[in-house]
Amino acid sequence: TEQIGEILDEIVSPQLPPEQPDFSDGYNYINYAGNSCVCLEYYVDTGVDYLYIYRRTEGTSWKRIAKVEGRGKCDCYMECFCEDFAYRHFYDEDVKTGTTYYYTIKAENEMGFSTYDKTGVKITYVEAPQLTKLSNEAEGVRISWKSVKGVDGYYIYREDRTNYKTTKIATIKKPSTQSYFDTTVKSGGKYIYSIKAYYGESLSAHDYLYTEHIAAPKITSVKNEKDGIRVNWNGVSGAKEYIVYRKTANTGWTRLGVTKELSFVDSTVKNGTA
Repeated sequence: TEQIGEILDEIVSPQLPPEQPDFSDGYNYINYAGNSCVCLEYYVDTGVDYLYIYRRTEGTSWKRIAKVEGRGKCDCYMECFCEDFAYRHFYDEDVKTGTTYYYTIKAENEMGFSTYDKTGVKITYVEAPQLTKLSNEAEGVRISWKSVKGVDGYYIYREDRTNYKTTKIATIKKPSTQSYFDTTVKSGGKYIYSIKAYYGESLSAHDYLYTEHIAAPKITSVKNEKDGIRVNWNGVSGAKEYIVYRKTANTGWTRLGVTKELSFVDSTVKNGTA
């Protein structure tokens, strides 16, 4: 019985073992648990009881990192149903940014072991930064994220949901940076922001968040009237309603009301209050 970490130099059965399996793809990824990792895609043929996944780095030998269930013998007449379960994913979270990994896989059934790809799939792991917040501000959108160690920097992307065009809007060359302010958005615009870390020419998986930018309305006048103080402002694209606040020299901001108009009368003011 193989042990985890055993070197991959077993004898191949001379009978009728499974055919050599291959990884169909490998890439940096964020899995369903929200963890940055390397994702490996592979196909499981019928008649395979187990699959063994191996990994190595430059100058080292193959070591087994996982044993996963195969498909066994398939007598199912619903071939399409079986095919749905033939493509699998394996997530390797025990990885370090900037390290190049090679992966290979082999199969086992009651007749023995398959051969394996001695070159393997090559992947340089880059940890994915996590977007934490998109903040609408008066002049644009502020993007915030958790920085990651060991990377060279970040690429910021923005997708315009009106035409689905994605544009790289910034390259951040300082790895400790945790925010970027986008001043090129339009009020009423709907956007998806994403971020990738880069290490040399290798890229991490991307994290993304959605926002609709509403610019801040600008007050045009404040006038005393018989019933109180009237505040007027310019309308902004994309706004459906406006929330009016007030503060005095001795108090913080207080919400007064909501309106669809471009003016509001504050009837609660007191004479002589600034």
